Amino acid sequence: MEPVPDDVGYWENFAAGRQGGGRGDCVPQFYMRAVRNAARSETEGRPVFGEAAYVRVLVPGDRNSIVDRRVTEHDRERWPQRWAAFLAKRERPAGTPIEHWPYLTVARVAELKALEILTVEQVAEADEAMRARIGGDGDALAARAKHFLQPQSETETELREEIARLESDRDEWKELAESYERKDAK
Repeated sequence: MEPVPDDVGYWENFAAGRQGGGRGDCVPQFYMRAVRNAARSETEGRPVFGEAAYVRVLVPGDRNSIVDRRVTEHDRERWPQRWAAFLAKRERPAGTPIEHWPYLTVARVAELKALEILTVEQVAEADEAMRARIGGDGDALAARAKHFLQPQSETETELREEIARLESDRDEWKELAESYERKDAK
C-alpha cells in the first residue's frame, strides 16, 4: 500500500532518507554555492564571494519534496561515498566566480568556463596565450578584470584624474575654437 503524506511513518522515513512504497532512498546532490562575504565586500568595496557546500536532496517520484540546504555532518555520514566523490571533483581556485562579474553575459561565462577560467582573478592574470584563446577581446577583458578587482578608492582616484584631464582638454579645445572665431570675425 502506497504511504499517504499525512501518515506519521511516511515523514519519519522521509527524515531518515527512506521512502516506502518501493520508491527507494533519497538522492543527494552535493554542490558548491557562492555565498557573499559581507565583511570582505565592505572592506574591498566590491562584491566578494566565498563558497559553501550545499546538498539538494531529491525524492524519486516526488518533485515537490526537495530539500536544499548547507551540508551538515549528518549528511556526510549518511552518504559517505557521494560526499567523497563530490570532494574529489570540487577543487576550484579561490577568487570571485566569473558568474558574479556583472560585466559578463551568461553566454560569455559559459565560454570562459569551457576554457577552464572560473574566476575574475584568472581573467586578470591571463597570459598572452590565454588572452588569445579567450578571443579578440582577450586583452580588453583582462584589463576590465584588473580594473574590477582594484579596491574602490584606487578606481575613484583614477576616475577623478581622468575627469580632470578631460576637463583640461575641453578647456583647451574651447580656447582654440574661440581663437578661430575671432580670426573669422576680423
